[in-house]
Formats: sequence, C-alpha cells, structure tokens
Amino acid sequence: MHPRETPTLLIRPTAMIVRCWPFRKRLSQAAKRNKPPTGKLGEIVRCLEASEAASLHDLTTLTGWKQATVRGALSRLRTRGYPIRRKIRDGTVLYHLERR
Repeated sequence: MHPRETPTLLIRPTAMIVRCWPFRKRLSQAAKRNKPPTGKLGEIVRCLEASEAASLHDLTTLTGWKQATVRGALSRLRTRGYPIRRKIRDGTVLYHLERR
C-alpha cells in the first residue's frame, strides 16, 4: 500500500480516533474553474490547446503515465469544465479541446 493511501491517525483528548486523509483537499467548484491546472495536468491542457488533436499515445508519451491514468486525467479535466471531445480518425481516438 502506498504511504499516501494510509490514513493518518490522530488521537484527540476525548480518546476518539479520527482518520485524516491529508492528500484530499477539497476545493470549491468556483476555485477549480478559476485555477488553471499545473504540473502534468497543465501539460495535457496546453498540448490539447496547442494542437488540433492528440492521441492517447501522444499524451502518455508527454506525461509518462499509463493509458488508464491519462484517461482518468481527461475525465478530471471534464469535471472541471474543460470541453474535451473525442473523435476517431483512421481507427485512432484523438482528443481535442474545444474553444471556450
């Protein structure tokens, strides 16, 4: 099990054990929409904005992630309001970012 997957146990004076998940930060929906993604998510957004379309292979090469992780990142970006669309050209799935 990855160390970030195990909860931190805190003991309060009332002898209750509380589980804290330090890596899960809750942001309001407005904060997610206004804050541009950084890191590898930001690289994916910049790649989809700069090119007409990018294949899954292009995005896995760019980030170094596995295909399932890239698909999950695209799903996360969709929930943040990015209009990411799929199209199939010559049997290859291409992803592109529609103009806002």
